[in-house]
Amino acid sequence: MRRARRHLRLLTIGVALVLSGVGQDCAWAAASASLVPRRIVSINMCTDELLLRLADRDRAASVTWLSHDPRNANMARETET
Repeated sequence: MRRARRHLRLLTIGVALVLSGVGQDCAWAAASASLVPRRIVSINMCTDELLLRLADRDRAASVTWLSHDPRNANMARETET
């Protein structure tokens, strides 16, 4: 009987923790919607190319200077303003 009560308490605590976590996830999702970056800055040539290929042009704040050289970068033409 004692063991059953202990297991019931542990189960109750576990359920309470799970339910409180679900509430936090929902609150985090609502708060993080306002944290979405509006402008994106790239810091190396690899992310330069990803930024230029995947993001909207108006979201790109800057790319590295190396990406402006057509001898080095695949997307040099897209970096021209």
